[in-house]
Amino acid sequence: KTAITNNKNSVCIITRPNNPTGEVITLKAIKEIIELSKTQQGWVFIDEAYIEFTDKKSLINLVDEKYDNAIVLRTLSKAYGLAGVRLGYVVGNKKLINEFEERCMPFNISMPNLDIAQKALSETNEKEVVSYCKKIRQNREKIMEYLLSLQIEVYPGEANFIFISLLQQQSIAIKSFFLRNNILIKIIDVDANKSYLRITIPYAIEKLEVLLEQVFAPKLICLDMDGVLINTSGSYDASIKATVKTICQQEVEQSAIDFLRNKGGYNNDWVLTHKLLIDWKEDISLEAVTDVFQKHYLGGGSAGSNSQEKTNDGLILKETALINLTMVNLINKNKISFAVVTGRPKAEADLGVTMLGLSNIDVISLDDVKEPKPSAEGINKLQNKYSTQSWMCGDNPDDMVAACLSNSLAIGIGIKNKESLYKAGADIVLNDINELENWLCQK
Repeated sequence: KTAITNNKNSVCIITRPNNPTGEVITLKAIKEIIELSKTQQGWVFIDEAYIEFTDKKSLINLVDEKYDNAIVLRTLSKAYGLAGVRLGYVVGNKKLINEFEERCMPFNISMPNLDIAQKALSETNEKEVVSYCKKIRQNREKIMEYLLSLQIEVYPGEANFIFISLLQQQSIAIKSFFLRNNILIKIIDVDANKSYLRITIPYAIEKLEVLLEQVFAPKLICLDMDGVLINTSGSYDASIKATVKTICQQEVEQSAIDFLRNKGGYNNDWVLTHKLLIDWKEDISLEAVTDVFQKHYLGGGSAGSNSQEKTNDGLILKETALINLTMVNLINKNKISFAVVTGRPKAEADLGVTMLGLSNIDVISLDDVKEPKPSAEGINKLQNKYSTQSWMCGDNPDDMVAACLSNSLAIGIGIKNKESLYKAGADIVLNDINELENWLCQK
């Protein structure tokens, strides 16, 4: 109101319902704006693009001689589903409309489009539009109620979309995951931590309901172990370097290890080590490499890849937890089913779970699948047991490929691998697994 008072001959534009929030300005408030604008020789444009989706009355009947400074804009793009014809209309005082006509280009609307508009506004089609919009309103209320039950911040809008507030990283992940499932949504950023999502409500909401449940209330969260739950730089990485030196007396740089991991297809450290040796022209079998590797990893007393024992000189003793105690307790007590999907052999995976203090958690190891990651076999086994509404968290491109193949929300872990993880299909990349705590505690 202050802006109108301070600016004579102004043009005030109001969207009702508003985009992107969906809020509807009251009839009383808009009458006051129109009347105030008239005292300042100003115009008021009322955009009612989404009015059919509300239970509020249109202002078309008000823009008569009483409100000769107000114009209502309508479109066939929304409720009528004719965005492709790019056609709308304005309703207002005859004098104002005449001024618009004087400024229009001749033949600015094609005959086919006029024919489409006539059919769209026919009495028969209007009934279909009313029925369609009623269904959208019902679907909108159903989706809003569900999100509110999860304590998601939902704005009380009345358009054909919902507007919700989330952590920025959640918004990014959800937009990416929905796009993978052929649903396009909009993100409106506010700051580095908070953003908003605008999700259009479809006529058939079954698919949207399933995807919303998957991103906000997953039934299964799969976790890679190395680089996600456990810091293996002093164990597995060190074992790679020690194995190469033992076999060919060469020093391998960490960058060479990281290069192969980020390339994809080398989630298994035995295979990665074998590849490094082959590149150095070493004619050695994977089995022989694995045996040397395991002696470094588990200790001098170990005997091959199937050993379940570790000695006091194994590099495994240098492993430390990346997951904090709060997150461990969340996993142990949460109603969501958590599971480990790892490229470790079964015995070593069990040692890792024990070291972390995780209880009653399923483990899919290298010994439990015919095809390791990037195959989705391990995740699929867990989906068959629990639910397809799953997440997969990993630090390797192969983890992200497996996540996408299983249609899990793909959560990359580790900023240093950010580019390769996104390239492999990550919906979002977090610094570490502990950032998931905020996501799980939001509900």
